[in-house]
Amino acid sequence: MRRYSCVRPQFWTGSTGRALREAGRDAQVVALYLITCPAGSMTGVFYLPLPTLCHEVGISRQKARAVLARLAQEDFAHYDGATQTIWLPEMARFQIGESLAPTDKQVKGLARELEAVKGSPFVRAFYEKYRAVFHLPEEGPWKGLRSPSEAPSEPLRSQEQEQEPEQEKEHEHEREGNRAPRRAHPKLDEVKSFWSEANLKGLPEAFFNHFEANGWRTRTGPLRNWQAAARNWSLRERDIRAPQRQHHSDDHEQAKQYQKLEEEAESRCKTS
Repeated sequence: MRRYSCVRPQFWTGSTGRALREAGRDAQVVALYLITCPAGSMTGVFYLPLPTLCHEVGISRQKARAVLARLAQEDFAHYDGATQTIWLPEMARFQIGESLAPTDKQVKGLARELEAVKGSPFVRAFYEKYRAVFHLPEEGPWKGLRSPSEAPSEPLRSQEQEQEPEQEKEHEHEREGNRAPRRAHPKLDEVKSFWSEANLKGLPEAFFNHFEANGWRTRTGPLRNWQAAARNWSLRERDIRAPQRQHHSDDHEQAKQYQKLEEEAESRCKTS
């Protein structure tokens, strides 16, 4: 189980929580999803295509855009359509802590997480918000990037724009997919380190060998976020192990019954 994605009581009782409650049930559900979703990160900055959010929460694109706009008003979450990344400004503070020592290993872990979404304008925003309390060095994935205030993100589409033909929306999604952030393939040591930090199930070597053999590609194209893929791998590993253990137990019990029947048959043959 990963050590972040915790939901604190303040989510329901704090000022932002009360504002989300007034915004409606969809706003609360999407906010909870952003904190706990499989693609999430302890930094609060991660790659999240809008179709994925809609599918896993069960809402339309129009409703998702409206909810994200409301979450941005409350400064709970901000979405960049050009890079399909999202940022929860307070997530790192709640999930990691108010501050980190300069020698804390999590400082390097933060840099690795942000490297996966280096193309997002929120990487620089994260650095500006937390560089002092987390002792973030000047060298890192944030170096040379502009903040969102200097490079405004793609606005969410209005309801009128939502009525565009389906073909145009498909073309737009393809263009957005081409602009999704990419990164170099990880090394085995990097995968092992992430596996340990995130407390994932299964063998990191199996995950690495699988994607290394496939050129770090999935059935739909290049693997864009290997950390999220690793978390999903861990979830599948956990779900597979439980039925396997039950299956082995059933096989053992069945073998014992067969052996007992054979012994009884042999005993009857001797007595006859």
